[in-house]
Amino acid sequence: MRGKIKMKRKYRYNNRNTTNGINCRTKQVKNLLLCALARICDKLYLCGMEQCPLNNVLVIDEIPLIAVGLQEVFRSLHPSIKVGFFENIYSALGTPGPEGRVFDLIVLGSWPEDAFSHLYPSIAGLKEKFGASRVMLYTTLYDYTIIEKMAECGIDAYVHKFEPVDEVVNAYRRLAAGAPYISGMLQTLFYDYGQGVRK
Repeated sequence: MRGKIKMKRKYRYNNRNTTNGINCRTKQVKNLLLCALARICDKLYLCGMEQCPLNNVLVIDEIPLIAVGLQEVFRSLHPSIKVGFFENIYSALGTPGPEGRVFDLIVLGSWPEDAFSHLYPSIAGLKEKFGASRVMLYTTLYDYTIIEKMAECGIDAYVHKFEPVDEVVNAYRRLAAGAPYISGMLQTLFYDYGQGVRK
């Protein structure tokens, strides 16, 4: 009798594990399908929109090679694209430049850690100095508050540096079509974990 009870308990335990495993796999497959569908919708959306090349790009990053790499990526899309470079926001805002110089896109790769007190006012300052530029955050950090306040704070795209360069290309094309963009990794962190993962 005891043997039968043990077998039943073991069966129920194994059955519960199997059910949990199936539910996890089902959720993963569902997420993959939703991501694939989103990519298809993006392509159809862009095909129906007129794109305006962003010819003048400003890269702000502590690592100069980032600007060199992005220049190659952007010029593979449009050979006429010109890329400028500053090491940080303060040098970009504080360095006197040609009056009336306008950048179509500002790629911001480094900024102070406290986003609320430094990042958002700095973006406003960059837009004021260099024209109504589109702003792409290109970073190794994830912060859900940035995604929640993108439109409010003048951020047009949010891309993680650890993702394939295709995400930069996708972001550029979306911005050229006048649409915002959040890269795949950051979308997953935001929609699957929300406020549970901050950095």
